[in-house]
Amino acid sequence: MAYLTFEAAMTRILPAAALVLLFAMPAASPLAQTVAPITNTDHQFLVKDAQGAAYEIAIAALAQQRSSRDDVKAYAARIIADHAAYNQALQELARAKGLELPTTMTADDQVRLNSINSQAGSTADRSFIEEAVRVNAEDKQDAADEVARTADADIRAFLQKFEAVDAEHERLALALRR
Repeated sequence: MAYLTFEAAMTRILPAAALVLLFAMPAASPLAQTVAPITNTDHQFLVKDAQGAAYEIAIAALAQQRSSRDDVKAYAARIIADHAAYNQALQELARAKGLELPTTMTADDQVRLNSINSQAGSTADRSFIEEAVRVNAEDKQDAADEVARTADADIRAFLQKFEAVDAEHERLALALRR
Protein backbone atom coordinates (compact mmCIF):
# COMPACT_ATOMS: atom_id res chain seq x y z
CA MET A 1 0.00 0.00 0.00
CA ALA A 2 1.47 3.33 -1.07
CA TYR A 3 1.17 6.34 1.17
CA LEU A 4 1.01 9.94 -0.03
CA THR A 5 3.32 12.50 1.42
CA PHE A 6 1.72 15.36 3.33
CA GLU A 7 2.46 17.78 0.48
CA ALA A 8 0.99 15.46 -2.15
CA ALA A 9 -2.14 14.88 -0.07
CA MET A 10 -2.68 18.61 0.43
CA THR A 11 -2.21 19.25 -3.29
CA ARG A 12 -4.98 16.78 -4.08
CA ILE A 13 -7.30 17.45 -1.13
CA LEU A 14 -7.20 21.27 -0.81
CA PRO A 15 -8.87 22.07 -4.15
CA ALA A 16 -11.67 19.60 -3.41
CA ALA A 17 -12.01 20.88 0.15
CA ALA A 18 -12.23 24.45 -1.10
CA LEU A 19 -15.11 23.52 -3.43
CA VAL A 20 -16.91 21.72 -0.62
CA LEU A 21 -16.53 24.74 1.64
CA LEU A 22 -17.71 27.10 -1.09
CA PHE A 23 -20.97 25.24 -1.51
CA ALA A 24 -21.39 24.21 2.11
CA MET A 25 -21.29 27.86 3.25
CA PRO A 26 -23.82 29.61 1.00
CA ALA A 27 -23.51 32.94 2.82
CA ALA A 28 -19.90 33.14 1.65
CA SER A 29 -20.85 32.32 -1.92
CA PRO A 30 -21.47 35.17 -4.38
CA LEU A 31 -24.51 33.20 -5.57
CA ALA A 32 -26.12 33.57 -2.14
CA GLN A 33 -26.30 37.32 -2.61
CA THR A 34 -28.75 37.17 -5.50
CA VAL A 35 -32.31 38.37 -4.92
CA ALA A 36 -34.92 35.71 -4.34
CA PRO A 37 -37.58 35.81 -7.04
CA ILE A 38 -40.80 37.57 -6.19
CA THR A 39 -44.15 36.15 -7.22
CA ASN A 40 -46.20 37.85 -9.91
CA THR A 41 -49.01 38.42 -7.41
CA ASP A 42 -46.65 40.17 -4.97
CA HIS A 43 -45.19 42.24 -7.80
CA GLN A 44 -48.65 43.31 -8.97
CA PHE A 45 -49.59 44.25 -5.41
CA LEU A 46 -46.45 46.38 -4.98
CA VAL A 47 -47.06 48.17 -8.30
CA LYS A 48 -50.69 48.88 -7.41
CA ASP A 49 -49.66 50.02 -3.94
CA ALA A 50 -47.04 52.43 -5.31
CA GLN A 51 -49.52 53.89 -7.80
CA GLY A 52 -52.17 54.22 -5.11
CA ALA A 53 -49.76 55.99 -2.78
CA ALA A 54 -48.86 58.44 -5.56
CA TYR A 55 -52.58 59.15 -6.03
CA GLU A 56 -53.14 59.68 -2.32
CA ILE A 57 -50.33 62.22 -2.17
CA ALA A 58 -51.63 64.04 -5.26
CA ILE A 59 -55.22 64.21 -4.04
CA ALA A 60 -54.08 65.28 -0.56
CA ALA A 61 -51.93 68.02 -2.08
CA LEU A 62 -54.98 69.23 -4.02
CA ALA A 63 -57.12 69.21 -0.86
CA GLN A 64 -54.44 71.02 1.10
CA GLN A 65 -54.33 73.79 -1.52
CA ARG A 66 -58.03 74.15 -2.28
CA SER A 67 -60.04 73.03 0.73
CA SER A 68 -62.17 75.55 2.56
CA ARG A 69 -61.91 73.53 5.81
CA ASP A 70 -58.96 73.61 8.19
CA ASP A 71 -59.58 70.02 9.35
CA VAL A 72 -59.45 68.77 5.76
CA LYS A 73 -56.22 70.70 5.18
CA ALA A 74 -54.71 69.20 8.34
CA TYR A 75 -55.74 65.70 7.28
CA ALA A 76 -54.27 66.29 3.83
CA ALA A 77 -50.97 67.44 5.36
CA ARG A 78 -50.87 64.26 7.47
CA ILE A 79 -51.52 62.09 4.41
CA ILE A 80 -48.73 63.81 2.48
CA ALA A 81 -46.22 63.37 5.31
CA ASP A 82 -47.17 59.77 6.07
CA HIS A 83 -47.25 58.70 2.44
CA ALA A 84 -43.93 60.34 1.68
CA ALA A 85 -42.37 58.12 4.38
CA TYR A 86 -44.39 55.12 3.20
CA ASN A 87 -43.38 55.61 -0.43
CA GLN A 88 -39.72 55.87 0.48
CA ALA A 89 -39.90 52.64 2.47
CA LEU A 90 -41.91 50.94 -0.30
CA GLN A 91 -39.35 51.95 -2.95
CA GLU A 92 -36.51 50.67 -0.71
CA LEU A 93 -38.32 47.34 -0.27
CA ALA A 94 -38.81 47.09 -4.02
CA ARG A 95 -35.14 47.85 -4.73
CA ALA A 96 -34.13 45.15 -2.26
CA LYS A 97 -36.34 42.77 -4.25
CA GLY A 98 -34.76 43.86 -7.53
CA LEU A 99 -37.86 45.78 -8.66
CA GLU A 100 -38.49 49.27 -9.87
CA LEU A 101 -41.93 50.57 -8.99
CA PRO A 102 -43.86 53.36 -10.69
CA THR A 103 -43.93 56.77 -9.05
CA THR A 104 -47.09 57.95 -10.81
CA MET A 105 -50.77 57.18 -10.36
CA THR A 106 -52.92 55.13 -12.73
CA ALA A 107 -54.92 56.74 -15.54
CA ASP A 108 -58.15 55.98 -13.63
CA ASP A 109 -56.81 57.77 -10.56
CA GLN A 110 -55.84 60.74 -12.73
CA VAL A 111 -59.45 60.93 -13.96
CA ARG A 112 -60.70 60.91 -10.34
CA LEU A 113 -58.19 63.61 -9.41
CA ASN A 114 -59.24 65.75 -12.37
CA SER A 115 -62.89 65.35 -11.42
CA ILE A 116 -62.28 66.60 -7.88
CA ASN A 117 -60.03 69.36 -9.19
CA SER A 118 -62.90 70.62 -11.37
CA GLN A 119 -65.10 71.11 -8.29
CA ALA A 120 -65.10 74.03 -5.90
CA GLY A 121 -65.88 74.83 -2.27
CA SER A 122 -67.83 72.45 -0.10
CA THR A 123 -68.58 70.17 -3.08
CA ALA A 124 -64.85 69.61 -3.59
CA ASP A 125 -64.38 69.06 0.16
CA ARG A 126 -67.14 66.43 0.24
CA SER A 127 -65.71 64.71 -2.84
CA PHE A 128 -62.23 64.65 -1.34
CA ILE A 129 -63.53 63.26 1.96
CA GLU A 130 -65.54 60.52 0.28
CA GLU A 131 -62.57 59.64 -1.91
CA ALA A 132 -60.29 59.52 1.15
CA VAL A 133 -62.73 57.18 2.90
CA ARG A 134 -62.97 54.95 -0.19
CA VAL A 135 -59.22 54.83 -0.80
CA ASN A 136 -58.33 54.15 2.82
CA ALA A 137 -60.84 51.31 3.13
CA GLU A 138 -59.55 49.82 -0.12
CA ASP A 139 -55.90 50.20 0.96
CA LYS A 140 -56.58 48.59 4.31
CA GLN A 141 -58.36 45.63 2.70
CA ASP A 142 -55.72 45.19 -0.03
CA ALA A 143 -52.93 45.20 2.58
CA ALA A 144 -54.76 42.66 4.76
CA ASP A 145 -55.33 40.42 1.73
CA GLU A 146 -51.66 40.65 0.75
CA VAL A 147 -50.48 39.88 4.29
CA ALA A 148 -52.68 36.76 4.28
CA ARG A 149 -51.64 35.70 0.77
CA THR A 150 -47.92 36.43 0.51
CA ALA A 151 -45.19 34.00 1.44
CA ASP A 152 -42.66 36.85 1.36
CA ALA A 153 -41.71 37.69 4.94
CA ASP A 154 -40.29 41.11 3.96
CA ILE A 155 -43.52 42.22 2.28
CA ARG A 156 -45.61 40.91 5.16
CA ALA A 157 -43.44 42.71 7.75
CA PHE A 158 -43.53 45.93 5.72
CA LEU A 159 -47.33 45.92 5.52
CA GLN A 160 -47.73 45.02 9.17
CA LYS A 161 -45.41 47.89 10.10
CA PHE A 162 -47.76 50.39 8.43
CA GLU A 163 -51.02 48.70 9.44
CA ALA A 164 -51.65 51.13 12.32
CA VAL A 165 -51.02 54.13 10.04
CA ASP A 166 -53.61 52.83 7.55
CA ALA A 167 -56.14 52.34 10.34
CA GLU A 168 -55.51 55.87 11.62
CA HIS A 169 -55.94 57.35 8.14
CA GLU A 170 -59.25 55.54 7.77
CA ARG A 171 -60.42 56.72 11.20
CA LEU A 172 -59.47 60.33 10.45
CA ALA A 173 -61.12 60.26 7.02
CA LEU A 174 -64.36 58.93 8.52
CA ALA A 175 -64.27 61.67 11.19
CA LEU A 176 -64.13 64.32 8.44
CA ARG A 177 -67.60 63.31 7.25
CA ARG A 178 -69.22 65.11 10.23
